[in-house]
Amino acid sequence: MLEQCLKSHKAEFCVAFGCYPSVKVRSLRIRILHHIPPNKLLARRYAQMQQTVSEAHIADLEDFGLKTF
Repeated sequence: MLEQCLKSHKAEFCVAFGCYPSVKVRSLRIRILHHIPPNKLLARRYAQMQQTVSEAHIADLEDFGLKTF
């Protein structure tokens, strides 16, 4: 059912970024070294332009009823 829904609403997923073919890349490989202490992670802060683009894209998804959280 999900696959059928995605095929019928393909144009809605191309709202802001365009319809480009998917790119095949290798999966990320993470190696944790035992002798390195862990880092403290902070919340990511985006530049104002990136935040504006993200908010506009989320608004487009909400308009199409695709945002569920």
